[in-house]
Amino acid sequence: MPILDSKQGLPPKAVPVEPIAVAPEVRNQVVDSRYIPQTALLTHVEGASWTVDYYNQVLDLDNETSDLQLTQKPIYQQYKLIRHLELKVTTPLSYQQQDADRNTIITGSATVYGGTKPNQGDIFLADAGDGQVGVFTVIRSEKKAVFKDAVYAIDYVMRDYLTKQYKDDLARKVVKDTTFVRDFIYYGQNPVIATSEFEQIAELNRGYKKLLNLYLVDFYNTEYATLILPDQDVDGIPTPTYDPFFVTAFLSTLDNSDNNTIMKIKALNTDRSIRYKENNLWTCLIAGDPDMLDLCFQTAGVVSYRQFDESPLFDGIYYSGVQQVVFPTERSSLIHVDGQEQYNDPLVPGRLLGGKTRFNDLRRVLVQGEMKGFHTASEEAVGVAALPDIHRVNKNDYYVLSDAFYENNPEGFSKLEKLLWDMLQGEAIDKTVLLYLVRTSKNWSNLERFYYVPMLMILIKVGLRDY
Repeated sequence: MPILDSKQGLPPKAVPVEPIAVAPEVRNQVVDSRYIPQTALLTHVEGASWTVDYYNQVLDLDNETSDLQLTQKPIYQQYKLIRHLELKVTTPLSYQQQDADRNTIITGSATVYGGTKPNQGDIFLADAGDGQVGVFTVIRSEKKAVFKDAVYAIDYVMRDYLTKQYKDDLARKVVKDTTFVRDFIYYGQNPVIATSEFEQIAELNRGYKKLLNLYLVDFYNTEYATLILPDQDVDGIPTPTYDPFFVTAFLSTLDNSDNNTIMKIKALNTDRSIRYKENNLWTCLIAGDPDMLDLCFQTAGVVSYRQFDESPLFDGIYYSGVQQVVFPTERSSLIHVDGQEQYNDPLVPGRLLGGKTRFNDLRRVLVQGEMKGFHTASEEAVGVAALPDIHRVNKNDYYVLSDAFYENNPEGFSKLEKLLWDMLQGEAIDKTVLLYLVRTSKNWSNLERFYYVPMLMILIKVGLRDY
């Protein structure tokens, strides 16, 4: 028998492979239900901007569109005034003279943003191009898309120049006064809001800038290049005091474009202490999560800078010149695991404590001093609210805000704390109260302004989203 078999065997029988047929995606409906936001439509709006005061007819099932009639009673012809409405002019004003009577007809075309539904017969007042205000009538209105948010194309004709008769007649027939805010379109909000709300928005924006500019002038320290607590001393000697929790939060809520001084503020290095990594009042306010209060430390004092001498860190507290540092007086709420550094905690022993509930029956740490400048604000009811404007900082030894805030006890709230809790619970912020606090905050004492003014700025930012 030969070692090698020279006969070649037959190839194995091929196994038939049946192809798997994959059906293409089947669309079982002819209507695309996707929502097209107004921001997507803005890119298709062309034309020159033209700001007008627009009088939109108020219609119901029993009314038909009609032109302005000066002799008509206001009850039968009503308008919603939209101040500063921006039109996108597609056809500029054209002047044509009729051969029969030699009268001039002025016409034009424009596009109106979504949020306003123009009707035939609407009136608007605008610059007629010769230094006078013209009264224009909409003669045609066409919706340019079938989507929920769509723009409208309008044609209009100038009927006359504005006179006292027109002005008085239109004023009598306005039943709703609103204002157009173009920026709201970008955030998915209705760009037409009540004029009273628009005035509130304008005042809140002005108040925010004033608060920020004055705050940086008062509390930014050029020697230490950071924010220093005011009126802190030891035995009558001024003692620079620093709050790492606050400065970190302050910088995280602002942008360098808000004020040039912001980029100069340094957050001093506290990385060697894990206590500054735990949740606190400021992380709760920024996150807008009331449940986080249960994980925050609630009492704090100050400790000497000598507690932070572990190593020469860049921008470290020990070598900064700061003499005192705000530090929690409660045991750390952080959960320690194997390998996590604990030796760098200057006040809490580095041993693990097992089987204990958070903050209960745990060793308390004695601080070396307390924060000065606790000037009590007026506790008398002001205005319509039967609450004090603010409480003193560290009332009942709680960190910044009072014990009523941490325990969610409305009977002990101040006006400021009530607004903060409304914010945390996702409720609308009372703009009247907020504006009142913004106006009166300049009268608060130094330490209260240091902590509470940034809270007002957070409330303003959140409050502007309510419109």
